[in-house]
Amino acid sequence: MSIPPNPNNTDAILGGQNPLPVNAGILGGIAGAKKKLVHDLELSIEAAHELIDNHDLLEFETITVNSFGKVITSTKKYAFYYTEKLENDVAIDMMYIPSGNWNLECTEGNKKWLHQISIKQFYLSKSPITKAQYQAVMGNNPSFFKGEDRCPVESVTWKDAIDFCERLSNLTGKNYTLPSESQWQYAFVSGTNTPIYCGDTITTDLSNYNGKQYKFRNEPTGVYLGKTTPVGKYPPTPWGLYDMHGNVMEWCLDEWHENLIDKPIDGTAWKWRDDNDGQYHIFCGCSYKFFPLDLRGSNCTYITAGDRYSDIGFRVCRI
Repeated sequence: MSIPPNPNNTDAILGGQNPLPVNAGILGGIAGAKKKLVHDLELSIEAAHELIDNHDLLEFETITVNSFGKVITSTKKYAFYYTEKLENDVAIDMMYIPSGNWNLECTEGNKKWLHQISIKQFYLSKSPITKAQYQAVMGNNPSFFKGEDRCPVESVTWKDAIDFCERLSNLTGKNYTLPSESQWQYAFVSGTNTPIYCGDTITTDLSNYNGKQYKFRNEPTGVYLGKTTPVGKYPPTPWGLYDMHGNVMEWCLDEWHENLIDKPIDGTAWKWRDDNDGQYHIFCGCSYKFFPLDLRGSNCTYITAGDRYSDIGFRVCRI
């Protein structure tokens, strides 16, 4: 077998082999980190080449706390992403979310069951869409809180969020939309098996919520800021997503249903019809107003598509 005289970046990382060379030597730096990450994700050789050739690598740290809110570990992590560049040096980082299965706990009366949902890989914006990003795409800023362009845009209706996705799609030639409820909750968990992404509890040093009076577990009470904060201020999830806990609640694509019996098992949005005219739509997460027990990913509810509040924003998704 001949050796290419000038191996490209992918060949250097993957060894030019098929399948992915599990025991091949790992390069240092970014190249080595990319090789290790695609191996950990158990990707096909084609998917590995696509990520390595066309994506950047985000390096970040995640933390784990005990039930008293004390940091017990800090771990370096990597995640693939690409950047969607907008005008005026504004950009949106889109994080790669790996495929996997996720169990949704369903309750109806006294009946409880697990609804297993299989999620295909997708991309989710690293943080809620900010005022600057919204302004760059839509040409306006509807937010109640003024100033600080890196804060999440809020006071947006579901229809505003859909309009943003459609305009962003037209600008970029890619298909952007809101995440489904299943995609959002799957990303919220980010591969963890603890109540909160950072462990057994959370503190107001790790998220923007109302921690002044109540606790999640045994952590000390914290502060209540009463407003949004710049995205990225607090530590991310293990998949490199910021502000999944607190700051603003986030619109999802799904329409509201009375029960979860027929919820799609493929992670797609659950809609009554093919258009976007449903009256009630889902939003997930919690905001700067919420108490600690609301920080669970299962905290999803609904309002009408035309409602707007100072603690509801959104992030964008791409399949």
